[in-house]
Order: sequence, then structure tokens, then C-alpha cells
Amino acid sequence: MSKRTAAVVGTGFIGPVHVEALRRVGIEVKGVLGSTPAKGALAKDRLGLAK
Repeated sequence: MSKRTAAVVGTGFIGPVHVEALRRVGIEVKGVLGSTPAKGALAKDRLGLAK
């Protein structure tokens, strides 16, 4: 069985909540997309994501 992966769209209040929920059920979160490149980069760093 292959590992499931996901990306999260949104870096506001609920985005990090979704990342944590996905991690808890064993889904690898590959990245996050923010409304601006700066917001996406900040969320990526805070959440420990590669992209």
C-alpha cells in the first residue's frame, strides 16, 4: 500500500489545524499554499513542511 500524501490550501486559522489533523491520521503533508508567496513561506516554515 502506498503512503497517502496531501497539500493544504490556506494559511489562516484553520490551515494549521488541517495539517495537524492529517498528520494524526498518517497522511504526509507535502506543502501548503498561501494567498501570497510570503504567507505560504511563513506557514511552511512554522509547520515544518518542505514546500
